[in-house]
Amino acid sequence: MLGTRAWRNDVRTEHDVAGLVRHLRWQLVGEGYEDAAVRDVAVRNNKNTILYHLVYASKNPRETAVWQSITRIEPSGQRGFDF
Repeated sequence: MLGTRAWRNDVRTEHDVAGLVRHLRWQLVGEGYEDAAVRDVAVRNNKNTILYHLVYASKNPRETAVWQSITRIEPSGQRGFDF
């Protein structure tokens, strides 16, 4: 991931995806992103099965507003992401 094979220590089976996300977060912090500015959420279907992990990273101070707009529930009732 990001040009290294170090992630292989964190991911040994298909059930270790959370380790892959942790590794990506660790690498982004090493690239100058603040840990609090690297956010992730597991996107699930209606059977609570994880479909994918959304990782959002930004060095812009306004990133919190962007993240909140991504994850909120719209007035129309469209669902955002559950935390």
